[in-house]
Amino acid sequence: MTKTIVIFRKYGYQTTEELETKLKMKLQAKGQRLRRYTKRSDQYRQNKMFNEDMKKFYRSNLNKVNNNEIKETPDPDELECFWRGIFEEEKTHNKDASWIQQEKIDQEHINEDEWKDLENDEIIATIKRTHNWKSPGPDKVHNFWIKQLTPLHTHITGAFNLIIKNPENTPEWLTTGKTILLSKGNNTKDPRNYRPITCLPTLYKIMTQALSNRIYNHLNKNNILPPEQKGCKKGSRGCKDQLLLSKIIMDQQRNRRRIYACRGLTTKKLLTAYHTPG
Repeated sequence: MTKTIVIFRKYGYQTTEELETKLKMKLQAKGQRLRRYTKRSDQYRQNKMFNEDMKKFYRSNLNKVNNNEIKETPDPDELECFWRGIFEEEKTHNKDASWIQQEKIDQEHINEDEWKDLENDEIIATIKRTHNWKSPGPDKVHNFWIKQLTPLHTHITGAFNLIIKNPENTPEWLTTGKTILLSKGNNTKDPRNYRPITCLPTLYKIMTQALSNRIYNHLNKNNILPPEQKGCKKGSRGCKDQLLLSKIIMDQQRNRRRIYACRGLTTKKLLTAYHTPG
């Protein structure tokens, strides 16, 4: 009783109800301040993650939605047997397919691009376009360090040219990756219900990207890429073009009250209507 009187005198309260009301208001104010701080802290952390690693940002938010928790792990032997059959079984395409022969005829007028050694400027430009903290391979070397170690760029270019001219001298570590299996469903015991992501060494990705740039420039210069293959063209939004078009149509219909007649064709109907043998 004495402690209660002391508290009432200290804070100027007359009744217990008044004290309880004041304490609740202070608690609510503290809680609101804590929620604002947590929200601002999450915004800062997410913005930082988005700028440094977009994939990690989307994956972390996607996991919150999907919550694919691995409750039962697959048998290691079954897992290895299933994915070994996919990774190690060699597949060959039909070199005599009619469409391949037709493409050869259509592209006969195009001269082959004469090979020239990779130049230092090409490699430097490729390195600059890499993400700093992209997941590395087993060597654990991030792109950030390759960017900073500029005296090595000339030596890297020379090593790439030697490997291209003499593929048999390619070091084993350069083409060795680390594969991570991510669950994509509730049945986590099934080895087939996983999505593989292979992390290759950053130097391997830099070399292949430089070669890819040369191939793309040759295709683009000679207008070889089909116009409908937007997913292969730089600066193209691919299927996003169709989504943007649909969004514009729906916005116009909603805002201007226009009426559109739309017809949808399923994939099955399209394949039936435009069946191509072979």
